[in-house]
Amino acid sequence: MRFLVPVAAALAVLLPSAASAARIPIPRVIEEHLDLVSPTLITGFDGKPLALCHYYETQTVFSIGLWMSSNGYVLSDSDCEGAGYIDDPALIAQAFEDGRIPGDVPATPAFTPVQYVKGFALIGVAIALVLLRILTSMRNRATAVRPARRTREDERREVLGIENTAVFRVVDAMLHAAKADGRAQPEEIAYIRAKATELAQLDYTDEHVTWALKHTEKLRKPSDFKRFGHGITPEQARVVLRAALAVVAADGKMTKPERRYISQLSVGLDLGPDEIDHILGDSYLPNAIAAA
Repeated sequence: MRFLVPVAAALAVLLPSAASAARIPIPRVIEEHLDLVSPTLITGFDGKPLALCHYYETQTVFSIGLWMSSNGYVLSDSDCEGAGYIDDPALIAQAFEDGRIPGDVPATPAFTPVQYVKGFALIGVAIALVLLRILTSMRNRATAVRPARRTREDERREVLGIENTAVFRVVDAMLHAAKADGRAQPEEIAYIRAKATELAQLDYTDEHVTWALKHTEKLRKPSDFKRFGHGITPEQARVVLRAALAVVAADGKMTKPERRYISQLSVGLDLGPDEIDHILGDSYLPNAIAAA
């Protein structure tokens, strides 16, 4: 019942009564139609067989069907072409009884699907508009309540209590550096904890770092490294790279996967190879990394 309310509202806009109230002339036209139903054995005055026709009327607005109604069967001597017809219900009823009309013809004429579409096109448009409005509303409502998909990066920021800033870029680059060769060493965990505590001014434990490492995804594509440089300055990008280099050097050696990670990170940060050489020469880095 609630569905009929918007349909009725839509029709009120389309029907002539509403247009009349608004003094907008709408041309409503009533048309008569004859559609061939079947040939018959009924003969006319000239002895030729007559055709059985479905006689109906349609109402159109701007040539679009608004309504239609059936006036029953009539007979035609021109195969239901043109406007002429013979309206003789008694003759047609008798012809049904004595078999002059094929037995597969229904006693009462029925509209075909094509006739329904043409005859009630305007109502169909109104219903379609209402359904579209309902579906759009449902989709918007579903989109509004659908929670955003949480990523592992979101989870790390939440657990570490860091906003999506340059500080998080530094900490996150260190976490990925520790996992670059598959397993974080105790020295690397200790360095990350100390550096993250210093930068974020939060009291981290080894458990914080260990949890974040377990929830660090594997970086596969060059675009995965671009996020480290998003929204930060070139100087901040150098800080990120220095921090990552310090982590891979914390255990006194640099493996091939760690080298590959540092190379890909520098590209993601838009820093050239000379930046790595410059940072490797900084005295605060462990000697092992300078020699690597």
